[in-house]
Amino acid sequence: MVSGIVGGMKQTKILITGFGPFPGVPDNPSAALVRTLARGEFNVAARVLPTAYDAAWPLLAQAIAEEAPDIVICFGVASGSTAIRIEQQARNVVGTARADSTGQCHAQDVVCADGPVSYPSTLPMVEIAAALGTAGLPAEMSESAGDYLCNYIFYKLMHDIVVQGRGYAGGFVHIPMPRADTTLDAEGLAAAGRVIIQACRAGAGPR
Repeated sequence: MVSGIVGGMKQTKILITGFGPFPGVPDNPSAALVRTLARGEFNVAARVLPTAYDAAWPLLAQAIAEEAPDIVICFGVASGSTAIRIEQQARNVVGTARADSTGQCHAQDVVCADGPVSYPSTLPMVEIAAALGTAGLPAEMSESAGDYLCNYIFYKLMHDIVVQGRGYAGGFVHIPMPRADTTLDAEGLAAAGRVIIQACRAGAGPR
């Protein structure tokens, strides 16, 4: 993604990611969401990551190297949720009994053996929640992104920012499965994604 100059200011570069299918979710709405947002007017780069422990982080790290983003927003699906979940912390925990899309389970119950218990998101979470509320889209703060690939990639992202001294902000947002009888149908999820991007870009301030 090439940054541009808008109104005399450098435009904030944003990389968004979603996940592909995994057992129980053959059609992951987070993949459709980031593809939709990448076709929009926000000039964002997008990647769909495989829901696989061995492949997800290397591909995200490669995308970060290629795009040099100011902000990375990772999206995933929380099938049982009815609201947008703004994840507040990445936890150093992995479930070892649940297989990824390749049939593999994580060998350890932690993401990084030498990492801290958790890392906070560095996205403007309060602003995101407020903007979603103003738009009439249900949202909630969440203290746990689970113990599967969503939390895994979230922790790897934040670990990279801290350990490598990266100059970008990062975080994770869970979306529910789209439901036609709610404000968070496919169109509503796309609207929520646009609101989140706008809030992150506004929160980044002039550069």
